[in-house]
Formats: sequence, C-alpha cells, structure tokens
Amino acid sequence: MDKRFQNLRRLRAFIKKELQFKEHVPLLKRMALLRRGFFSEAHVIYDFKKYGYDAFLTDWQRLSTRKINGSFALFLDDKIVFEKVFGRCFPVPQNLCLLDRGHTFPLESHRQVDSLSALLDYVKEVNGLVLKPLRGGGGHGIIFLKREGDTFTVNGEKRDPRPLLGKILHETSPYLATDFIAQGAFASSLYPRTINTLRIVTMLDPDTGKAFIPSTVQRIGTKSSEPTDNCELGGLSVHVDPETGELGEGVVHPRGKGLTWMQHHPDTKERFTGRKIPDWEAMVSIIFKTAEAHPYLPYVGWDIVLGEEGFSVIEGNSYTGVDLLQVHKPFLLDTRIRRFYQAYGIIRDV
Repeated sequence: MDKRFQNLRRLRAFIKKELQFKEHVPLLKRMALLRRGFFSEAHVIYDFKKYGYDAFLTDWQRLSTRKINGSFALFLDDKIVFEKVFGRCFPVPQNLCLLDRGHTFPLESHRQVDSLSALLDYVKEVNGLVLKPLRGGGGHGIIFLKREGDTFTVNGEKRDPRPLLGKILHETSPYLATDFIAQGAFASSLYPRTINTLRIVTMLDPDTGKAFIPSTVQRIGTKSSEPTDNCELGGLSVHVDPETGELGEGVVHPRGKGLTWMQHHPDTKERFTGRKIPDWEAMVSIIFKTAEAHPYLPYVGWDIVLGEEGFSVIEGNSYTGVDLLQVHKPFLLDTRIRRFYQAYGIIRDV
C-alpha cells in the first residue's frame, strides 16, 4: 500500500477518534498533546507528571502498529478465518451462519442454518447465540440472543428478535452468528450480568522469536456497560500480573472526571484485587505456544473467556488498543517492549 495513502488513512482515523472525545480539555493542553501524538483524553488517562511523555506509546504510534502483522492481520480480523486458523490450537466459538445481503449462509456443515427461522430454532436448543459484525472489535454491535422459557431475550431484554434479525440481514456490513461461550464461576463472580473477558497481549521477541506478555487486563462489566464489558462504556480495566495471574487495581474510563481507581466492584461491592485467575500458568503456556507457532503474527491481543474448565479465545486483535493497558503501566518503560516497537519501525531508536 502506498505510504502516503497509509498516512492519510492513519490521519483520518486519528481525527475521527479525537473528535469522539467530548469532555473539556484546556485548548493549550489539547494542542500540546496532539502535537506529541496523543489524543486529548490522555490528559486524564496517563500520569505524565510521574512518568513523562516518552514512557508511553502514543496514540499516533499505536495506529501505525496496524502494519506489524501486515496482510496476515486478516487471520485475526476476519472471524471466519480466525476460527479455521486457531480452532486447532484452543477452543474458539463455532461459527454457525453469516447474515449478509438478505441471505443466511450456513457455515457449519453439521447443521444447515440457512434462514432466520432455522436460526431461532437453533437458539431454542442451545444456551444462546452471539451475533457480531464479521470484522471489527471492541464489543461494538454485539447482540446476545437467548431463549428463556417461552420467550426470547435480546441483550437480556425480553422481546421478539425477528424485527432486529431482519434489519441485520439487510445491513451493509455482514453479521456473524456464533455459539455462545459461557463463562465459569470465577469470571461470573466478577460480575454475573456480563461476559467478562481477559485481554492477553503477546509480542514475539524480534531477536529470539519467543513470546512474552507486555500487558494483561481483566475486563469486568458494570451496569453502565451491559450487555458487554466494554471499558469505554463504563466497564472496568483491571491490571493482571503477567507472572502470577493476580488481579490488581481496576480503573473506569474517565467521563469528564479524573481516573477512578478501585479494588471493589462499583455495583456488587465485591473485592476483586488480590484474586488469582485459575490455572494461569497452564493457559499462558498454551497462548505462548500458539503465538510462537504463528510467527507471521508477532503482535496479538487475545480476548479470552474463562470457562468452568479451561478457556476459550473468542477473537484476536491485530493492533490492540493501548490506552486502558498503559493506564496501569507505560509500555515504553520496559526495554523488551521498546525493542519490539523499534524493530518494526513504530518508534525510533534512541
């Protein structure tokens, strides 16, 4: 792709994201942040007084991380391809059908779901379905469809799903129907009304090819973020110790205020800080083995649902967001992370 086109594309994405932040930031501060490559929200997310600006990967640099995986990013971005590539490495959601241009295309050979009525019949038999855009992430556009007694629920609300399904069927962007992955007791205890996903980021050391974790967070839903655990909608970002799997403090995305740090869930009042993710070492070992077996994808953000036994990876991210990762610890304080970004031209050698 032409470099000028890449820069224009990145500039467009940068401006679009910046315009979405509506909270007040003093004009001079906003301009200073933008010149340094940060969005205005960095003013309240990052502790520049303590760490300085150079300790953080900027938002402009983060947008350029799209190029690290290159054309192989398709293996992560396309959820149908993701299932085929990584379904042999660990449990992933089974893709049932694709809703696109007025048609229902079956994807599972053992069950021909080729119409909306067949889709609803399937929901009656299983514990639920998830509908999500074929490409994209961040929890945007996700719909949880379940059957409870004689009625259906859409994102926890009792309603007839057929009008919504009919609308999705004719959307300009295709939607994917996948099996619902139930979380286990540990994840549910963090907040039972949302699926609480774990984000493990892996990097492959450019010199050794060995995987390591630059950052991990446990996302926890709240009343504000339901039906997802999306941090930008009010969910919690909780730091996880990459060595032990122990949960640290959590933070809520600022909305016109400073950061709100907490050790207890704001709705249930249950303490999460100090708890340990079950079977952490075994899970990390599998993630590392998978990352190293796919060296053409040196930079991945894995979204994981902790089950009653084991785990499932619901998707991979080719250029993970870093704001609610770096809020816990600036990336560029770690020499391994700095070396990784230098190797791919994201930051300059110093």
